[in-house]
Amino acid sequence: MEPRVRLFEVEHGAEIFLGQHKLKTAAVAFSRDGDYLMSCGWDRELRCWDLRSRQRVFTVPDAGNDLDWNLEGTNARWLSGMANSRRTPLRGRPA
Repeated sequence: MEPRVRLFEVEHGAEIFLGQHKLKTAAVAFSRDGDYLMSCGWDRELRCWDLRSRQRVFTVPDAGNDLDWNLEGTNARWLSGMANSRRTPLRGRPA
């Protein structure tokens, strides 16, 4: 993987650049409604991207490099270490 976070629009063949991590991107996950994308990198930062505006919504430092969404798509969960699991609400966080 690489640091850049990109989307590929299959219908038109366009590449959409959202941003990038300081180090390689480790994982990405779409929200259930498809409006948001979470990415985490080897820099241990979790980043939330609004796919409608194509802007970063917020960044969580030292979050680890594994992530998931709850079933409702309103909270992101990330793992930092073997036993530590943290959650953050999707909306209302600064960039």
